[in-house]
Amino acid sequence: MRKYVVGSYRCFLPAKGSIFFKTMTIGNNVIIKNANFSVERSDISMCRKLVNKERDDVFELLANSIAPSLHGIIHIKQAIVCLLLGEVETTLPNNSRIRGDINILLIGDPGVAKSQLLRCVLHVAPFVVCTTGRGSTGVGLTAAVTTNRSTGGRQLEAGAVVLADRGVVCIDEFDKMSDIDRVTIHEAMEQGKVSISKSGIHAKLNAQMLCFSRC
Repeated sequence: MRKYVVGSYRCFLPAKGSIFFKTMTIGNNVIIKNANFSVERSDISMCRKLVNKERDDVFELLANSIAPSLHGIIHIKQAIVCLLLGEVETTLPNNSRIRGDINILLIGDPGVAKSQLLRCVLHVAPFVVCTTGRGSTGVGLTAAVTTNRSTGGRQLEAGAVVLADRGVVCIDEFDKMSDIDRVTIHEAMEQGKVSISKSGIHAKLNAQMLCFSRC
């Protein structure tokens, strides 16, 4: 669940001997994102029309709705529909998790509409985090350990795959990443977790996201 915190941003005088100002947000309102989501009767009737017994091309209809300006490549559009809809994930009695979703990697020559499909996912998916492989590192994708200037302590800063928890992360130019940086997101793609063990901080962050990449 994501929230918007509304408040005033304050700056306080630094401690004696320090040159860094301490900042703080004093919140006065919290807004839960998508809290007012509702389904109209027209939406229910439209869904019933799509799944009635007289129609057996619902999957093809959804696939053709993905980037309708692009003709052909129906198998790629079907894969994108499977990525967006997903399946029910299963949690076994030993608390191990079986993923119900897939990750997609598009490989092709220049000019075959890979970037257009990626932009389509950006507009269709309800929650998306977009990044590029050229300027991203393994730390930027997962999590980084930084130093708090005001307290001097260590803290975690979430990366792209952690911020995209329960959403989709789109990585453009995936082939521009180094092999070491590319390996760092394998755990998030498979297990939905990011393990951090740096500077005395040992933590596991949720990253149950879908990866849509193109190279």
